[in-house]
Amino acid sequence: MTEKEKSLKKIKTYIDSHLQEELDLDKVAKEAGYSKYHLERLFTKHYGCTLTKYIREERLKAAAIQLAFTNTSILEIAFGACYESQQAFTLAFKRLYQVSPGIYRNNIRQAVRNSVFCTVFRLGSERRLTA
Repeated sequence: MTEKEKSLKKIKTYIDSHLQEELDLDKVAKEAGYSKYHLERLFTKHYGCTLTKYIREERLKAAAIQLAFTNTSILEIAFGACYESQQAFTLAFKRLYQVSPGIYRNNIRQAVRNSVFCTVFRLGSERRLTA
């Protein structure tokens, strides 16, 4: 692994562990020891997306997990993902996942209920067949 690759991996790790904080390009570049322009070029070339896009999508992935597995309000999740409003969060979420956060949460919960029901139903049927 080259020094650049090690440095980029370190930056990615830094970003991943600071997603709930304000992460601007200047702050990340300072942490990397590069100018923000050089870091942006390196990151884009190596990972195929801009640093800003990577940060936004990682925050939205973390938000999607929270929506699916917690009862935290959408507003709290939006603020935790560093959005200034629920509306801005909803627009960004919908752009990435093609569905609003509320519908996403409902769809995930419905899918889980259906799969749990199907599993219990199948297990019950198997028990009746073997009894």
